[in-house]
Amino acid sequence: MEKDFLKLPFSIQIAIISFLIGTLLFASYFIFPKWNNIIFVGILYVLTAIFFNTIVLINLLINFFTAPFQRKNCAIEIVIVLANIPIAFIYFSIIIYSISSKSPF
Repeated sequence: MEKDFLKLPFSIQIAIISFLIGTLLFASYFIFPKWNNIIFVGILYVLTAIFFNTIVLINLLINFFTAPFQRKNCAIEIVIVLANIPIAFIYFSIIIYSISSKSPF
């Protein structure tokens, strides 16, 4: 399994790792509701993920325009990297709703 993951393009590896860490933090918020630092850790993670994913995205866009023979692969990788944005927005919305409604959710 590890060898299969390492064979993936770097941008897809970053997208998967970002998704998994974000999902782990999202689940941690509900598993440990009394731990107030999870929000701070989550915000730091989101800022870090934005930074690294932006660098990867810029690299993919440069490759998309400079390497016409790899446009299809670059386009697929761009979509996979950008797929984390709506997922993060949904996680953020659920947490904000949970905080504002003070629900046990």
